[in-house]
Amino acid sequence: MAVVGEGATRRAPPAVVDKDWTAALLACRLGAEGLLFVTDVPHVFEGFGRPERRALARLDLREARQRLAAGEFAPGSMGPKVEAAIQFVEARRRRVWITALGAVHTALAGEAGTRIDP
Repeated sequence: MAVVGEGATRRAPPAVVDKDWTAALLACRLGAEGLLFVTDVPHVFEGFGRPERRALARLDLREARQRLAAGEFAPGSMGPKVEAAIQFVEARRRRVWITALGAVHTALAGEAGTRIDP
């Protein structure tokens, strides 16, 4: 725990724990065979928020890195999930799925969501 201030003014500063990064780190440390991120949209989208958006069913590690670096995925939205997925795939050489709660089973079967492969 970090502490700031001195004497009577010492206190712990507010902090944010990134749930996506934490999930990827935990999955790596546990030796997980895969990682599933459940979110409120059924896919990772190219052009999210624009009329021409397109669902991305599959990304390989190289493509996910390139799209993230190009700013395709918003920092307050899908960006942290894709970044955490990249970290997991790099470390474990295993798949990551990103999908909505109602599509978990079909995503794991390869019929929904976005899959990021090594």
